[in-house]
Amino acid sequence: MVYRIKKYFAFIIGVIIVCESMINETFAIDIELPDDSVYASEEEQDKLFQLIIHNSADNVKYTDNGEIKHEINDDGWIEKIVKESIMPVYTFDVFEYARSGDIIIERKNGWYCITREFEDGTYIGDSLFEIVDNVCYMHGGTISKDYYLRKVDDDSTMMGNFFDCYNYDLNKEWLINVLKEKNMGEFDDENVRFVVEKQRKAFYYIVNTEKGGVIANARWTDRNNNVLGKVYYIEDFREVAKKIMENNPRALKKEEDERKKTDKNKKEKQIIYCVVAGLFFIAVIFVLFLRMRLKQKKNY
Repeated sequence: MVYRIKKYFAFIIGVIIVCESMINETFAIDIELPDDSVYASEEEQDKLFQLIIHNSADNVKYTDNGEIKHEINDDGWIEKIVKESIMPVYTFDVFEYARSGDIIIERKNGWYCITREFEDGTYIGDSLFEIVDNVCYMHGGTISKDYYLRKVDDDSTMMGNFFDCYNYDLNKEWLINVLKEKNMGEFDDENVRFVVEKQRKAFYYIVNTEKGGVIANARWTDRNNNVLGKVYYIEDFREVAKKIMENNPRALKKEEDERKKTDKNKKEKQIIYCVVAGLFFIAVIFVLFLRMRLKQKKNY
């Protein structure tokens, strides 16, 4: 009898521990990253390309090969989206890194980045988009200086980050050169992820370099076409992360409110698990007690 009680008690304690570990599970990632490449798989790119063309919430009329004709100020031109450029968007919790030093990189569910080009292949910019229930929603992005000067310099309604560049091929060439100059190692496509932190700052996170993880601003240029952007070893980036956090008090408050809400939900779940486990334990003891009493009556 005592042995059985101990056995059931150990089982219940084990259940509680497992449940608590599930509640507190984190997805801190350092050396290994989800997926196989900075790019989406070919199958995923094909599917997303078709959704953009045929199921856009913005009612943009694309041709089957992803081209669209613009007409502004009697000047018509054709631009196209580049299927092979589609990258999943990952989140980098800069606030958490500033606080604890934990590198938390997760795939931002349903979010991607795609590059746009002129008909002749000239880079236009990049668009961030989200897929919800098989519908594509565009969420802005970047505009090249060339596009701005040639097409929309007098269009006050145009939105975007002028002169920024999220395109991986263009960033890759720049990154290779910068890392080589700084003796920071080499990388392959499978070691890179495109990350956007909470303030929409875009980075590339690189792992498995010769001297550890590297994070780099997505490349951008000033009005004189000077290529800008900074590259850090991940441990050196923590001071930058702290400044980002300090300079965004509203976002920090919102994040802390969300954290408190999450912690509250975790505690409520823990209480529920403990109550259920306790009731189960009491029920087991009660059943064993009844069985013991019945056995004693039979012996009489």
